[in-house]
Amino acid sequence: MGQSMEALIHHFKASDEGFRSRPGRPYVPIESPKAKLGCHVVSDGGTRPYRAHVRDPSFHHLQAVAVLCEGGNSRT
Repeated sequence: MGQSMEALIHHFKASDEGFRSRPGRPYVPIESPKAKLGCHVVSDGGTRPYRAHVRDPSFHHLQAVAVLCEGGNSRT
């Protein structure tokens, strides 16, 4: 970026305007040590997504703790 003026202009255009994505509803799962990280984006083909949702694995893997613990209730 610091080598030419064209690279600097391209960097600022990409960060200001965004980049064009294909229209659709992709979901991309990413495996992590705790659980699966999921990214869902709804796009109409513009530079900004219509909707974006990230399912983080922080607390979703804890739903089985009650079942695994001694005396736990699986109906909670």
